[in-house]
Amino acid sequence: MLPGGNPALGQDKAPVELGKVRWTRDLAAAYKLSKTSKKPIFAFFQEVPG
Repeated sequence: MLPGGNPALGQDKAPVELGKVRWTRDLAAAYKLSKTSKKPIFAFFQEVPG
């Protein structure tokens, strides 16, 4: 997981997320939020070739 993109490609910030779903790129934070909200974690893995 790259929390802020790839600095070598000039991607120093996370991309703007569209829609109403608020995603996180931090698994530890997702576990905490899941526990406090009593909601499951939905993990989406995206393969980036290269």
